[in-house]
Amino acid sequence: VLHRGRRTVKRLQADLSNARRAGEFQKLGEVISASMGQLKRGLSEARLADPYSARGQKILVPLDPRLGPAENAQRYFKRFRKAKTGLPKIEGRLKEVRRLMDKLEGMREALQATPQREGTDKIKTQLSRLGIQIPTTRHGRPQRAQKPKSIPPAYKIGDGWTIFMGRNNRENDLLTHRIARPRDLWFHAQGVPGSHVILRREGHKEEPSKKVLEQAAGLAAHFSRARHAKLVPVVYTEKRYVRKPKGAQPGLVVIEREKTLFVEPKLIKRTADKKK
Repeated sequence: VLHRGRRTVKRLQADLSNARRAGEFQKLGEVISASMGQLKRGLSEARLADPYSARGQKILVPLDPRLGPAENAQRYFKRFRKAKTGLPKIEGRLKEVRRLMDKLEGMREALQATPQREGTDKIKTQLSRLGIQIPTTRHGRPQRAQKPKSIPPAYKIGDGWTIFMGRNNRENDLLTHRIARPRDLWFHAQGVPGSHVILRREGHKEEPSKKVLEQAAGLAAHFSRARHAKLVPVVYTEKRYVRKPKGAQPGLVVIEREKTLFVEPKLIKRTADKKK
């Protein structure tokens, strides 16, 4: 997890560096716009007058030879708008990832300084609160789960949506990493052991309704250790943002771009199995 976090920080730093060039992109677009008559398609660069220079200095402007002058200008303006809009988002995400990295580093140091079983239990609890799910354990040892004989149970709900649910860690692993498709939605009760629940899109172009999302979340809450609570926070995200750390036990995942629903644990009547 720490290795993946470091790579994420490096990528965000590169995105941040690019986003901070918003002013440069805007200026290049304006320079091209002011010198349209001097340009033509096929140029890869041009030395143009800087309208902001009192001495009439020229600057070298990189161009895309496949584009005409107006298209090159619009390309820079588009990059300017994207950088300007994305800058606060990237800065916020970078701070969030760095805070998470600091917490994980602290957990690793705490784990090394405490007895193995006691430290492991505390770290697992803290990881669950951070949205890093862990497999169910019993007496400090990984719980042995039955090997699934078939695809996990499927539930049919309104408007033709199908929900799959894992009944143990091995089924959770099978469902999330082999059966679910990248754009399917993945649900899990936050901070507690429980089932992985997949809402299969199956060709649906429209987004699921709030009712459909709450039904899937309610099922995830019901098949978790929080099933007796009145309201349970359930995180969900697209399956493509759910990853299994290298060497992790079945059921352990790391999620990104998640949202949270507070729902009542509720069982859905099972009406059909999906065999694909």
